[in-house]
Order: sequence, then C-alpha cells, then structure tokens
Amino acid sequence: MSQRILFNSRSEAPFNKFSNFYHCNFIYKGLAYRSSEHAYQAAKCILTSESAAIRNAGSPLEAKRISRSVKLVADWDNIKVNVMKEVLGCKFIQNEELRKTLLNTKDSLLVHEAPWDNFWGNGKNDNGKNILGLLLMDLRNFFETEVTHR
Repeated sequence: MSQRILFNSRSEAPFNKFSNFYHCNFIYKGLAYRSSEHAYQAAKCILTSESAAIRNAGSPLEAKRISRSVKLVADWDNIKVNVMKEVLGCKFIQNEELRKTLLNTKDSLLVHEAPWDNFWGNGKNDNGKNILGLLLMDLRNFFETEVTHR
C-alpha cells in the first residue's frame, strides 16, 4: 500500500465522499436514497413504516438516530456486512464521480477514522476492524478488475 487515507464525514474533499454521511442519490432495492447511511439503516427494519421514516429522514444523522429504536430484521448481526457491501456497491456504481474518486486512491489503505467505532472504523488507538475501509478497498479492487477486463 502506498499511503494511508483517513476519511469520515468531516474529511476534506474528495475523501469525505467515502463517508456514509456523504449526500448522494442512488437506488437500493428499488428505492431512492440520499446517502448510504439512509439505505443501510433502512435495511435493518422489519417494519415498512420504520424503513420509510429512515429513508425520508432529513439527514444521515437523523436516519441513524431513528434506526436505534426499530425492530431489526432476523440475524442482523450476521448479515449487516453484506448489506453494507450491497449499499456501497449501489452508491459507487450509480455515481461515476464517486467511483472515479475511489479508483484514484490506487493502492492506498482506506481507513474510516472513527475512534468511537471499533467495528466499522479504526477505533480508539487504531485497533478497530475498519470494516468500512476494507469494504471500500474490496469495491475498488472489483472496479479495477472490471475496467482491466473489459
């Protein structure tokens, strides 16, 4: 890896685009979303009414807040990484500018700078799993392979 790129919602452009709080429009499972946070949080709901409230939330932060009190789909902890992978795929496939930004990171290590999050982020003291960063690097590799083999 050539360099380490830290990102979160407060990062400067262009790396703020990797945050789930970045505003961008895309379709996930036939519904329109304004951010990957909206789509991910809505996906965890059993009830359509709760999912709709999250989808229509005024901001990604509000979507996350609403999701804390919803009834979760069965086995959420076991499927949440795959759901995030699907959501990110939609976000970057449907937004060419975002895809180009991701590809321009070449072989850099992408790190979700989130000391409060040991799962999706780098956690406190950089000991988190950085799952969001890993998913983005996997997606980048997929796009590189697709471009190379076309």
